[in-house]
Amino acid sequence: MITSSPGLMVANNALNKICLLSGSGNNGGDALALARLFELQGYTTQVLFLGNPECSSPDNHTQRQ
Repeated sequence: MITSSPGLMVANNALNKICLLSGSGNNGGDALALARLFELQGYTTQVLFLGNPECSSPDNHTQRQ
């Protein structure tokens, strides 16, 4: 097994990246909480927030802080 091949290096890095979609409701707050937990485990995360932050649920607002 060749561990230095460029393809394997890209695959290993891709496995450590997570993209989450978050809305302004409670489920969106869950996505934000998951992003934080993944970051604590060493993953690179990106959250795409789709919604109006001014109309977020209280739980969502808490998770965005």
